[in-house]
Amino acid sequence: MEKNSGGILIPLCSPCDAQDRFLPGEFEQAVRLSLREPADGLYVCGGTGEGLKMRLEERKEACEIAVSAASGSGRHVLVQIGAHTWRDALELAEHAARTGADAISSVPLPDASQAELAAYYRAVAAASGLDTIIYHTPQSSQTVEQVLECLEIPGVTGVKSSSNDFFSTIRLLAELPQGKILFNGKDESPVPAAVQGAHGGIGMWANVFPAAYADMYRLAKAGSFREAFALQTKLNELWRSPWAFCPASPVFSAARAAGTGCSAPRRPSPTKPSAAPFWSGPARSWRSCAHMEKEEEHEPDSPHRHARQPRHPGHHDLRLPRSL
Repeated sequence: MEKNSGGILIPLCSPCDAQDRFLPGEFEQAVRLSLREPADGLYVCGGTGEGLKMRLEERKEACEIAVSAASGSGRHVLVQIGAHTWRDALELAEHAARTGADAISSVPLPDASQAELAAYYRAVAAASGLDTIIYHTPQSSQTVEQVLECLEIPGVTGVKSSSNDFFSTIRLLAELPQGKILFNGKDESPVPAAVQGAHGGIGMWANVFPAAYADMYRLAKAGSFREAFALQTKLNELWRSPWAFCPASPVFSAARAAGTGCSAPRRPSPTKPSAAPFWSGPARSWRSCAHMEKEEEHEPDSPHRHARQPRHPGHHDLRLPRSL
């Protein structure tokens, strides 16, 4: 994969034990399975990988494993280095560069002004010397105009747009500075984003259906819109019910069944709500997900579980196809 060319990246889960400790052996297995798929690269320690809930040494180990496994494969390794502190982010950015990652990305600093965000992105890009991808998230206070300003920072080469407002993504694509790229971050819209000009996608369900994700993107880019939208519709129907209950748990469960994930999300980070990273979610989400996991292991026929959430394709006991 050429540098800064986009494509479909698989946002790797970061397996952990019951005490939330990173499991490097299982992670390496997931990396090697993902490298067999027709995706263009790997995304390490992002939202799906729960990077902000991992210790720095665990994140560094994950980066090292992914880069080593992908070496010589032609696959791109993008490492999310955003952290709770500026200092930790700089340390992770420098480590990613030393390790041999192709690029870094970072979520916005919580509660930061536009000037502070610009200074932060300038610092991490300079610290790594790598292509740097910034974020446009539902929780971000940045306007489209402010994101475009940050894209002019030296070293910042693109943006991952996870905005719930698809019009914001369209506006970013229409006004992207020359040479910059946009990754779509929403599972429900990789085909519309590709049609509008997105250069790639990073969606959590690519852990489970990487071939389908790659097919959607390539079909859309080739102008085979009917086939691309048919596949998008099939996938949207598949995960519609699980998302209504808890966005994270079905992905972890399905990814585990496919051999690329772990059993449940890590416990919530002890951050105040106003400063919580955009993927942390409320404590209730983790507890609901964990409770659902426990019920399905010990009470598979519980009528109460079925009342809350119907079973869906892609759960524990199914052998999942990697394409549709």
